[in-house]
Amino acid sequence: MLPHICYAQDIPEIGIKDYEFVETYKVERYDGPVSYNSEEISQISWTSLPDLLMRMRDCPSDFSPWFLQEARLLGWLAD
Repeated sequence: MLPHICYAQDIPEIGIKDYEFVETYKVERYDGPVSYNSEEISQISWTSLPDLLMRMRDCPSDFSPWFLQEARLLGWLAD
């Protein structure tokens, strides 16, 4: 497991103040089902880290602000 990240973020465009406690896991190999709360998450997908980072740079609006912030905090994405 990677470091825990805690933060709060105002998102006035959508009228929320978000408080997050994030646990990030790096999975080297996995071939099985993934369970998630569909009320919290709109979709999931498997991708490589290089492909994910390229997509984050090319289409940052596809990702939540807190996911982009986490990638920056982990040193995966430059400001």
